[in-house]
Amino acid sequence: MLDEFKRDLLDLDDGRILDRYYYSGPSAILANEQVAELRRRIATEFKIPMRDVVIVGSCKLGFTLTQKDDRPPFSPFSDQSDIDVAIISNQTYLKYWRIAYKYWDDYGDWQKIEKFKKYMFRGWLRPDMLPKGEDFPEQKEWWDFLISLQQSGDFGSYPVRTGVYYDELFWENYASSTFNGCRKILEQPL
Repeated sequence: MLDEFKRDLLDLDDGRILDRYYYSGPSAILANEQVAELRRRIATEFKIPMRDVVIVGSCKLGFTLTQKDDRPPFSPFSDQSDIDVAIISNQTYLKYWRIAYKYWDDYGDWQKIEKFKKYMFRGWLRPDMLPKGEDFPEQKEWWDFLISLQQSGDFGSYPVRTGVYYDELFWENYASSTFNGCRKILEQPL
């Protein structure tokens, strides 16, 4: 599949790549039943429609598209990999943004606020960028949920990581920037 993906990356527009590799087709790592169950649990936890939950990254493709500390782009899914999930929901995004704003209004900056702003500007939020501690229980609840998914063993022993995107535009722009980075690698002379 990697060779086919590389060819398509050079021949197809980003929308068609998203359609072919993310919005349709099976996961390279999880069985269809596991994908459905994981999406259902996440949708239930965040009180959103299942259609707003998309399995992405190396779990979907079988290889990573981004540089990792321990491996380059196009490296195969491994025991050190995680299951990445895009939650595309403006209601969920706004919920966490409002809670973060309230926290900032009450307590001021937190340790990762600059990273939080960077991600927020690009239309997505991650739990590791939110304030930590008893004054922000939603962050711990989010992490506890993700840990419970891993500990269940229902999806292998892999950590599950989620990002909440305001809408499809922001998710697809993020994916496009990843595709463009991969294209640059493929277009470099040997």
